[in-house]
Amino acid sequence: MVDVKKLMAVMFLLILFVPHSFAIRQPVGVAGFVYLDDQPLPNALILITNLNTSDTDTATTNAEGLYVASLYADNGDTLRVVAIAMSGENTTIVNLSRPTQWLNLSLTTTTSSLLRQPIGVAGIVLHNLSTVAGATVYVTNVNTGETSTTTTNTKGMYATSVSGGNGDTIRVVVVSGDFVGSTIGDVNISKPTQWLNISVGGILADFRLESPFPKVNEPVKFRDRSIGNPVSWLWSFGDGTSSTQQNPTHTYKKPGTYTVSLTVTNIAGEKSTTASIVRVMGAEGGNPYIPTPKRPEYPRGYTIKQMCKLLRIDDITPSSDKVTIVYIDTGCNDRTFNVEGHLLDLGKIQRYRIPTLHSADDRYGHGTAVGSILLYILDAKVTNYRIISIKAFNDRGETSTELFLKAMDMAKAFKPDIVSISAGAYPVRNDPLVKKAEELTESGIVVVASAGNVGQIGSILSPAIAPDVIAVGAEDPRQTIDNLQDDVLCRWSSKGYPEQDKPDVVAPGESIRLPWGKTEEHVLSGTSFSAPLVAGGIAIMISKNRGLYDFAKTLYFWDKKIVVNAVKDALKESCYVKGKKNEWGAGIPIFSVAVERLYWKLFLLVLLPIVVIIIAVSSILIFIIFRRRRVWWT
Repeated sequence: MVDVKKLMAVMFLLILFVPHSFAIRQPVGVAGFVYLDDQPLPNALILITNLNTSDTDTATTNAEGLYVASLYADNGDTLRVVAIAMSGENTTIVNLSRPTQWLNLSLTTTTSSLLRQPIGVAGIVLHNLSTVAGATVYVTNVNTGETSTTTTNTKGMYATSVSGGNGDTIRVVVVSGDFVGSTIGDVNISKPTQWLNISVGGILADFRLESPFPKVNEPVKFRDRSIGNPVSWLWSFGDGTSSTQQNPTHTYKKPGTYTVSLTVTNIAGEKSTTASIVRVMGAEGGNPYIPTPKRPEYPRGYTIKQMCKLLRIDDITPSSDKVTIVYIDTGCNDRTFNVEGHLLDLGKIQRYRIPTLHSADDRYGHGTAVGSILLYILDAKVTNYRIISIKAFNDRGETSTELFLKAMDMAKAFKPDIVSISAGAYPVRNDPLVKKAEELTESGIVVVASAGNVGQIGSILSPAIAPDVIAVGAEDPRQTIDNLQDDVLCRWSSKGYPEQDKPDVVAPGESIRLPWGKTEEHVLSGTSFSAPLVAGGIAIMISKNRGLYDFAKTLYFWDKKIVVNAVKDALKESCYVKGKKNEWGAGIPIFSVAVERLYWKLFLLVLLPIVVIIIAVSSILIFIIFRRRRVWWT
């Protein structure tokens, strides 16, 4: 028999302890208009969230830009509306006296830049109409360089994901024994999966840009590098023009970013298509950009720990002295990432943004990857560190020179030991980024920057090209971490002119497994990931020599660049020497040696003025003594 008293008691306790939010919240209507550049935005997917309960609802705007939704809320709750796939939001406080909570959203072309999100890419790989199992498939977002690697199943099907936005170009490359193939397609995020079937054969499209820094109204040479003896070529230059020449020359009339595609056909009728991004700058130069990551050579990838082992960072004992490093990028996400059992908490990275951006979060992905490298090095080797992320790029990885200069000013205001930059612009005469970077070094800050992923002679980006900035190229360990002798320069690593002392050093940049965005991880290649390895190593050099370093900066207050260049010289003198200076720089840094080399350089810097003072004082004393003796004798 049911005990009525106990049942009533339980019901009373349930009522008593049920959260207030569930006890009294009621369905509330939410509606509003969405505008883009003051015009109604139809067919926009809208997400409405009660920030007090995390209850959500979605809606789609009609032809007039109106959306209507409903969710549980109470007086005083905060509602947020976000346009999915666009960076823009608005909030309001619930007032139940109003039958509908009106929450409009106004976007501009700038703030509505596409927010890249994980998209599925799948397809069937065929050869002579038969499916191909076990083929290696590389799926790349040409616009971001993000690459995912997978293999086909027994039915010849592949499936993977990369981040993408509407209009991005996806390139699929397949390798199966002696058979190869490639194709491209444009992203349409209204489709749950981007289907790209591909036939493999004996031809693979490939090309390169002969001009490292193309400008408006200047001829740009395209060089066909396809394999498989093509007999016909079809080029699309991204500006509405095309060519059927093998190695065409094209002139762009406007600055901008263009997607160039090439389709080649061999005598058997087999086709292959590829695409790449070409950035054309105006006569005054282009804006800073994130160098596009390159397709990894090794799908499994190296870990950050392995790269630190190559640079002999693992051989250094931990330091307890403080060091501060700022990096300027696309932001950073609060997430975790496992590096061979070492769980990184990226929430330790302090996040800031330039004022024109809405959030310090990384909605592009690049900054999270860069930050993880810095965090691993300092987390493992320095107990007292500060890492600061400054977001200077929007959700598409774009910025302007003016905004990037503001980010560099912000970095300077933090008074860090090091500023790390995995971005750049094509250098111009009286380059503003070079001037600002030199300003940072004059204030006693070590500036490290990626050399770029252009791969040609004379293609070092700005600010890496600045004389006092440490420009970092990329090398490939060829899967032998302990043996530096067989390492090769990455073919896409930017090189200096023969008479130019750039890059300064090179570091691993090929196929590193890193976090991307909020939840993903990918194997990535690029000088973007070489630079933070060097910046992190320099942070240890400074931390291990903190006392002498600060003393030297105090002694040389009138020219702090002297101490900054001591760091640069110690780094270069500790390198494992490789090839040409304009390709390898001084070589591959050996940081266990660099720590000691910096100690002696700082020691001599500190000793020199002391010796000078002693000599000066001694000379004065001797002069006084002899003068007094002469007076006494007379």
